[in-house]
Amino acid sequence: MGIVYLIRHGQSEANRLRIWGGDLPLSDKGREQALTVPSRIDPAPGRVISSTLKRANETARIAYPDMEVTKDPTFDEIRFGTMELQSMEDKEKWYLFCTDPERLIQIVKGDDLGERTEKAIAAIRRYAGENAVTAIFASDTLIRCIVAALRGKTLNSVHEYYLVNCGIVKLKVEDDITLEYTDDLVLRQIP
Repeated sequence: MGIVYLIRHGQSEANRLRIWGGDLPLSDKGREQALTVPSRIDPAPGRVISSTLKRANETARIAYPDMEVTKDPTFDEIRFGTMELQSMEDKEKWYLFCTDPERLIQIVKGDDLGERTEKAIAAIRRYAGENAVTAIFASDTLIRCIVAALRGKTLNSVHEYYLVNCGIVKLKVEDDITLEYTDDLVLRQIP
């Protein structure tokens, strides 16, 4: 059995500027948020994994400065295709993201949500199979896709909630993956 913590990165410059995706670093607030992670994780991780993106990797390195951080592109943010680095103020695209993200991703030629989610869940099983406590730093959309799949919901249900910056989802992995802690998932208000 293994325990896996999925941790959203701290506030990024993209979050602060309200733009989609990209590979921007943390904001000052995001660096402060990263410092809070270790005190909220028990048991402490024996291994730290991060997506290859700056915001997740920086969060992991700030949270666990004395640990080696392994980069795994399996946990990179869902790519938003032609929407990358565009403003989130486009209400039509925002509404579509909140109600039918799979369709939106197809329209903007982004990543396949189902494929990315399956690969991430397989990686979680692999890391947990080593009977370790693992902290994985990733992005909100991918973590929400993983949670939706584990709850047996469609990926379009990811619009029902979001994970706050440096929010934590705790998974217990045996034969099945059990959601142990999801208090940092917050109900989303659809515009």
